[in-house]
Amino acid sequence: LLAFVTDMFIRKNTSNKKSLDDVMRRLWKEYALLEKGYTEADYKRIIEEESGADFNYYWNNYFYKPNSYEPILGEALNIIGCTLDFVESKKVNEHLYGFKVQEPGGLTKVSEIYYGSPAEKLLSVGDDILAVNGMQLKADMAEWLKFFEGNEVELVVASAGKVKIVRLRAGSETYFANPKVRRKQRPSDLQRAAWESWSGKKY
Repeated sequence: LLAFVTDMFIRKNTSNKKSLDDVMRRLWKEYALLEKGYTEADYKRIIEEESGADFNYYWNNYFYKPNSYEPILGEALNIIGCTLDFVESKKVNEHLYGFKVQEPGGLTKVSEIYYGSPAEKLLSVGDDILAVNGMQLKADMAEWLKFFEGNEVELVVASAGKVKIVRLRAGSETYFANPKVRRKQRPSDLQRAAWESWSGKKY
């Protein structure tokens, strides 16, 4: 993802005359062919030389810090006339309560939990969900949660060798939304040109 953002940064600052390909060619010619190693500082320097722009914002905030890529991905995609949208998961356990499951051999096992979701404080990865609102599960949790869809559900959960009852209340936001890249209906001439230069295809 950061390579894509870097590529868009270079293309934007050179009006599509240069790209990350130019950076990689220089690394090959100036280091690999000479059997020399290069540092991260060398990589950043060449990005700035090829783009003619300061790369510090991206380098300092995204290469070495655990920040969300969403803002810079949206910005990068906009350069080529695209948008980054998030589509709600169709599974109630994911978008309302913030946990995913796998169902091996008829079991319903928690496989992932969204940070900050209602499930985070009440469930753990590896928990087995046995029942929803008193209905025993047979690898059909999604169907029962959809049937009982509402503000709160009661789960019977086997966790660390113990069985407990968990009451989950829907959160105030959507969890596990799926990212989707879409092309704009009316791109600008610059966006259209950037898309065609990057993809090698007509917009």
